Amino acid sequence: MAEPRILKLGILADTSDLVKGLKGAESAVNDSGSRIGEGFKKVGVAVAAAGAAIGTFAIALGKQSIQAAIQAESEQNRLAQILRTTGATEKEIQVLDQQAKALERVGVVSGGNIKVLQSQLATFDLSAGAIQRLTPAILDYVTAEKGAAASADDFKSMTNGLAQALNGNFASLTKTGFVLDENTKEMIKNGTETERAEALVQVLNSTYKGFNETLAETSEGRLIQLRNNFDQIKERIGNVLLPVLQQLTEFFVQKILPVIDNLVARFEKDANPAISKMKDVIVEFVLPALKNLWAFLTDYFFPTIKNLLTPVIDILRKAFEFLSNKVQE
Repeated sequence: MAEPRILKLGILADTSDLVKGLKGAESAVNDSGSRIGEGFKKVGVAVAAAGAAIGTFAIALGKQSIQAAIQAESEQNRLAQILRTTGATEKEIQVLDQQAKALERVGVVSGGNIKVLQSQLATFDLSAGAIQRLTPAILDYVTAEKGAAASADDFKSMTNGLAQALNGNFASLTKTGFVLDENTKEMIKNGTETERAEALVQVLNSTYKGFNETLAETSEGRLIQLRNNFDQIKERIGNVLLPVLQQLTEFFVQKILPVIDNLVARFEKDANPAISKMKDVIVEFVLPALKNLWAFLTDYFFPTIKNLLTPVIDILRKAFEFLSNKVQE
């Protein structure tokens, strides 16, 4: 009988080991699951934080973009209005706008400051043609005297001085070291507008020609150009968002507020509306509002947001190109 007891004890011993092994495995699995769960929690927190950061950035970018678009529109309207009062045509106004954009791409001066310069010249009743001829030379002059980061006030004050020179007051030129011969003074004083502008351009070019573009090749200039590129992109985004904001405002005023007013009026008539009336409320007020909202989103909002992808991609591309160039240096 001894053998069966030995066999039974052996089986019990083996089973005990198996149970211990299973419990150990279960503990290991639970421990691993706990660590994995903690890992997912950490990932979730990181994703949430990243999402919040992206959302904050998007809101800030949208706000800055709208402000940039409004500022650019204001600058262009000021220039256009001044030029119209002096008899400039819409085509001439458009040419100056295109000139500002082209000069911004090749130099360090922002489009806004170029518009400041052009507008200031326009206040002296100069023609669009004379303004177009003078603008590049004045950009070279101001950036040479004030540096790549010349401010709007710098452009305004120094342009005023040059415009006064066109009327025979040469102080702004002589105090900066220009030596004018009598023939040049005579031409600037008494020549036609075209002759006076050309004479002043020759004076400025004799010392500063190409300075604005040369600055764009320096480290400081490339940084300023990158900033200007970002400002251009923000302006483009703002030009897209501004109509969206206006449309959204009009949509709520014309489509949503009347629904809310009608809904409030319905509840004011019956302070304790029955549950059965809620169906009528939903059918009569809520569903039309949702239908209007969906139409707005699909017909206008979503297509507009899709168009925003292009300037956003431009931001990333320009930033990558700039960083790549810096690394290669």
